[in-house]
Amino acid sequence: MSQRRPTRRERARAEDQAREKRRRLLILGLAGVAALAAAGLAYQILRPGSQAEPVREGSPGAPLDTDGKAWGARDAPVLIEEFSDFQ
Repeated sequence: MSQRRPTRRERARAEDQAREKRRRLLILGLAGVAALAAAGLAYQILRPGSQAEPVREGSPGAPLDTDGKAWGARDAPVLIEEFSDFQ
């Protein structure tokens, strides 16, 4: 028993359906990647402990200036290492 061959219209319809399915899967995949990237970025920004607590003046290890960015004693030894490229 022989099977009948699909007509040109049936082949074109099947190709269109396959193309549409690939397009939908591509869009769904890109949306998934974008959602994962957004979730990762949100986690990096909002994760607990990602921001340093400011040091209150008068507490041990209080900063030298009041903006909370310098810690330690004024007479602490300092090592400055410079990395440069002279090309």
